[in-house]
Amino acid sequence: VGSIAVSLATVLAVLIAGSLTRPIVQLTRAVETSGGSATRDFPVDARGETGVLARAFARVMEESSSKTAALEREVGEHRRTILARDHHAERERLFSAAVESSSDAIITTSLDGTITGWNRAAEQLFGYTAAEATGQNVSLLTPEDRRPELQDALRRIAWGESIGHEETVHLRKDGAQIEVSCSIFPIKAPSGETIGISKVVRDITESNKTREVMRQQTEEIRRIFETS
Repeated sequence: VGSIAVSLATVLAVLIAGSLTRPIVQLTRAVETSGGSATRDFPVDARGETGVLARAFARVMEESSSKTAALEREVGEHRRTILARDHHAERERLFSAAVESSSDAIITTSLDGTITGWNRAAEQLFGYTAAEATGQNVSLLTPEDRRPELQDALRRIAWGESIGHEETVHLRKDGAQIEVSCSIFPIKAPSGETIGISKVVRDITESNKTREVMRQQTEEIRRIFETS
């Protein structure tokens, strides 16, 4: 009877020990093998302190997974922002190089006519350096009798209108007048709002002189034929 009682007690002890250690072993294995997101392997239904510990581990892993996912999204957004910035910087560099290498004078101004950009061709055409021109009003290039024409152009551009190949007269730094062809366009923000003005100026003084000489020659030939 004593031997049977001892055997039964031993079996019962083994069963109780197994039921107690099984959640601990499962919890240990889950902690060792968890990759960050899976919490289903934690014995959260276990009783006693083991269950409390398992549920605490599960919450920690869930929070860790959530924070890791948020960090990955933030890193991805940061990388996209850097790529977009680099792409924008590259476009700006190419645009600036194209403006500087243009044979036409390219001038940018604010809506009130204050000069904000002045390329190398503008320096050669008008005689002002970029440092001298930037910050000045574009009216310094306009003869007094052409000021109303300038104000009208500024108003039209502010309304979003473009002006293409308009012939007028501008002033050089030395006061000499030159005949030019101007194309004026609004500079728009991504929202569509007009935030500035871009002006492309080409010297047509020589071409106008050539055209006038040809007109005079044509007129002379016409008179010769009429009197022949």
